[in-house]
Amino acid sequence: MSHDFILVDIDHTMADAYPRDHMIGVEPWDSYHEASINDAPFTHIVNMINRLAGSGMHVIGFTARPAKWRNLTMVWFIKHNVFVHELLMREDLDFRPAPEVKLELARARFGTDEGVRTNVAFVLEDRDDVTAAFQSIGVPVLQVFGRRTPA
Repeated sequence: MSHDFILVDIDHTMADAYPRDHMIGVEPWDSYHEASINDAPFTHIVNMINRLAGSGMHVIGFTARPAKWRNLTMVWFIKHNVFVHELLMREDLDFRPAPEVKLELARARFGTDEGVRTNVAFVLEDRDDVTAAFQSIGVPVLQVFGRRTPA
């Protein structure tokens, strides 16, 4: 068993998306995602990710953001010096719930649930439902609760 990979969520895990959460259900999703370029990083999480990448772990960003936001997301990584080896994103017209999408992204990358268990050391994720989904297939999850930006 290699366990050389780490799956890391973006919004609310490495990026402080809380200031744009007021847009959910009010603004179009495209506006919400477009505003992500202005998210501040959670520096303690970014530092951990970068140290893990520097130690030889293969860091994969994974998100329920639609793939059409790949370029913006990569620019955000560069802007904030976040080192990821790969980025897995939801298909543009896929409207399934995040836990289902993220499990499928991991399965597509590693082949099967066993492939995910064998290769992924752990997942960094903020959401309870995504955490439960990965735990249900036997993958360790470190649940992250980022600090909210003061109002």
